[in-house]
Amino acid sequence: MAFSAAATYACRALTQSLVDYYGANTAELKTMGSNALVRFLLSPQNTAGMRQIADGITQAVPGKKRAVAFAFDNPFCFDVCAINGLNCNTVREPTTPATQEIVFDFDGPAYVVCDGNGDPQRLEFTHSDLARYCTETDTSYITRQIARFNRRFIEAFDKRIGEQLETMVGTNANGDALSRAPFFMQHASGLININPEAFFHMDQTMLDIGVDQQYAIVGGKVINKINQYQKWAGLNDAGINLDEISNINPYSYYDRFLDSTLGINRFFQLSPGAVQLVTFTENIGENNRQVTDLYTHSTFVDQPTGLEVDFEWYYEPKCKVWTYEPHLYAQLAVARPGGCGIPGANGVLLWEDCSNGANPPVCSES
Repeated sequence: MAFSAAATYACRALTQSLVDYYGANTAELKTMGSNALVRFLLSPQNTAGMRQIADGITQAVPGKKRAVAFAFDNPFCFDVCAINGLNCNTVREPTTPATQEIVFDFDGPAYVVCDGNGDPQRLEFTHSDLARYCTETDTSYITRQIARFNRRFIEAFDKRIGEQLETMVGTNANGDALSRAPFFMQHASGLININPEAFFHMDQTMLDIGVDQQYAIVGGKVINKINQYQKWAGLNDAGINLDEISNINPYSYYDRFLDSTLGINRFFQLSPGAVQLVTFTENIGENNRQVTDLYTHSTFVDQPTGLEVDFEWYYEPKCKVWTYEPHLYAQLAVARPGGCGIPGANGVLLWEDCSNGANPPVCSES
């Protein structure tokens, strides 16, 4: 007979886990999430060689935050001219370095677990529920469920960060917030190829805002298609070896959440270091408190991303209920825009594949 309808867990003589039989095909593993954007922001490709604002916020006294002051210089944007008859009486207009100070005052919100209506939620374990799971200890069961809960927390946080980054996009050298190019073109045979002209244009757009280094592209379906087509590339109609694109191509991150945030044919182009994920960790130093049988205020580190997250773990003895709540104070900080002739450039660009390459193919009427 087929599987019976799902019901409340009851202790039986032998209970197996569906994951052992069906692996990634089980519903519990198909969270449809991603951690790609967080992974890039905290990766060595984005942070190497640059100090992090988050370090300055919590320096000296762990668990306490402070503002961070920065000195910055506006660029010198003068020209050079040949002037005849220049002498000591020739009038010169003064120009100064004009060093200024800006302050980063962390005011990031607390990201918590919530339902579809935005109401906060927490993970709960009751004594009566735990008694049903007779094939493993309470500690083993709780640990396994919290690990799954934490993984989903990072995925859901990744989506919020993508939405925030969209509001911080700068402009290209033409002052446009959206850069467009056809990244796919139709081959003479009717098949689709990657368009090398689009990749040249993408590289040049970064060069035009003063970024002369490897960059990252982060997006949904369109990035996945670019990645796949690079694996299959060969010569195009003009004899260009498309396979070589992968050798010069940027860091590429596929994030399925960005399909709903940006649209399936749009993606971010990011200069390394232009965006920082600034977090404030509360439960460290004197605030890391643990009375194992009653409560714990501490942190966990997500292994795939390296992100440290606060959590509270409580036991209510009267009703015999354990509760678990992760939270994370975080916000994005992008580089100040500016430069000679590029006042809106901040190293964060938004691209659109105007060939609509991520749209699914349409069958002919016949």
